[in-house]
Amino acid sequence: MKNTDFKKEYNIYCDESCHLENDGISVMALAGVWSKKEKIKQIFQDLKMIKIKHDVNPNQELKWVKVSMNKINLYLDIIEYFKSNPFLNFRGLLIPDKGILKHQDHNQDHDTWYYKMYYTMLKILLKKEACFNVYLDMKNTKGGPKTRKLLEILNVNSNNSLENKIQKIQIVQSHEVQIMQITDLLIGAICYNYRGLNTSEAKLMIIKKIKRDFEGPLDRTSPLSEEKMNILVWRPNEWTSQL
Repeated sequence: MKNTDFKKEYNIYCDESCHLENDGISVMALAGVWSKKEKIKQIFQDLKMIKIKHDVNPNQELKWVKVSMNKINLYLDIIEYFKSNPFLNFRGLLIPDKGILKHQDHNQDHDTWYYKMYYTMLKILLKKEACFNVYLDMKNTKGGPKTRKLLEILNVNSNNSLENKIQKIQIVQSHEVQIMQITDLLIGAICYNYRGLNTSEAKLMIIKKIKRDFEGPLDRTSPLSEEKMNILVWRPNEWTSQL
C-alpha cells in the first residue's frame, strides 16, 4: 500500500516532560497534539491572532515554564481555542514513577524504554486508516539518531508495518511551530498537577480550566473512545487495553 492510498493525512506534534533518567523527578510524560494536515495552516494563523489580541508577538513561543499571571488570559484563551476547535486533539502518556523501572530485567536501557513509550503513546493514533507526519521538539543535537530510532521502534513493535503510514518523523524547533506550544502547555499542566505542585497561581488556574472543560481529572486513563483529551497512565506490568 502506498501513502497515496490513504485519503486522510494527520500531523502529530509531540513533546515530552521530565523524560531524563536521573533528573530527580519521578513523574514523566509524553504527548502529542494532532490534527488533519489540511487544517494546520489555519490553526497556525488562529494561534498567531490570539497572541496579537493579547499584545504578544505572534512568533513568540508560549511555554509552560513561562506561565504567569502577567499573561494568564492569553494562556487561558489558548486552552479555550484548543477546546473549541474540533480539529485539534490531544494524546498523552503519563508515567507516575520512572524511578521504579528495572530496565535490566527487560534487556534495555532508559533510552530504549523511552522510545517504546513513544510507541505506546502514538499507537492508538496510528491505528487509524490514515498516514501521519510526526514532529518532535528539538531537545539537543541528537535529532537525527532520535528520529531513526523512533521509526525503528515503531516498526519493530507494530504487528503491521507502519512504513507506509508514517510519511516522516521530523525534528522541529518548538518556537517555530504554533501547535507544538499547545502540546507543551497541556503536558506541562499534566505533570504539574500529578506532582501536586502549587507554587504558581496562574498554572493552577490553567489546570482548573482544563479539568473543568474536559470534565475529568488529569491523572486517570481515558476511555479509548475519548479523542479530544486522551490520557493513558502507564505503570510497569499494568498493561491496559490501550497498549
